[in-house]
Amino acid sequence: MLREANDVVGPGRGARGRPAPAAAMTTAEINELLFHFRPLLSRSDVVSIDVRQKTTCGKRTGDLAFVVGVVTKLPRRAVPAAARIPDRVRARTSRGIIELPTDVVEEGVIRALAQGGDVVQTQGLGRNGSLGVNITYQGAYRLLSCAHVLTAFDPQFVGAMIRWTADELEPFQDLVPVSGQMAVTYYDNPNEPNPAYNVFDLAWADITPALGDPAIKQIGTPAGIRAPVLNEQVRVYGAISRSLETTTVTSVTDQYRARSQSSAGQDIYTWWQNGIGLDVLTAAFLPGDSGSAVVATSDNMVVGLLANIGSITIRASPL
Repeated sequence: MLREANDVVGPGRGARGRPAPAAAMTTAEINELLFHFRPLLSRSDVVSIDVRQKTTCGKRTGDLAFVVGVVTKLPRRAVPAAARIPDRVRARTSRGIIELPTDVVEEGVIRALAQGGDVVQTQGLGRNGSLGVNITYQGAYRLLSCAHVLTAFDPQFVGAMIRWTADELEPFQDLVPVSGQMAVTYYDNPNEPNPAYNVFDLAWADITPALGDPAIKQIGTPAGIRAPVLNEQVRVYGAISRSLETTTVTSVTDQYRARSQSSAGQDIYTWWQNGIGLDVLTAAFLPGDSGSAVVATSDNMVVGLLANIGSITIRASPL
């Protein structure tokens, strides 16, 4: 059971024995009171604590209350006595003992903001792509997508803000800045006689689990990252097509030339090796699905990111 704070000495009283006037607390006094009850936030059923106006029947009463946000609000009789939130709390602040009624409100399950299969774009680029996955990569929890989506291969966009939405038709919100990318060599000339071959079309952003859900839409939470295996079955959820596709890895040795746009909007050309080919006869994607995670059906491991979508070819970048 939640009990009074350690320095509580009885009902909230002012210096002359009257209840302390809690109707007008300063920010500092509220923080003092909340400090005493922080252990509540270590409970799995509690989401938040605050001091604000009590709400009854959807209307604010004008009276301050100690507000406890819970995942699910249950009838009092359904809550074990030791787990019940008391009707009132009190604690010592710099102006004396403060006593407040408790208001328990239902907030629901805490959900991270962005998950695999959502739509992302980088501020200043304005091109949409897929958030591939939030996962531990090179020892850190990171958001992964293609470099041609998040940076257009331009290192000046490392540090730029990634914007996110769950639906392309809804407004974008700031998420986290781009943290890094794999270096990619590109050319203005599609007939470059001796081009450098790239392998990884990949950019990332350091993110926290509170902002980045590890799950991918309609796939679930991947078990990790590994190399692809020829002829294995994989699943891909595209942010723009908004569909889950199941297909097969047809190649892990594809070499190809790709055309994309630079950060300035000019056509550029890149050459690639070790590309992952996917069976175009069993899957279809739309422009903007680039960056989607390619997940092996057998063990739920991420084996690549959708990187090159053509009319008769689908390719992914290894990780």
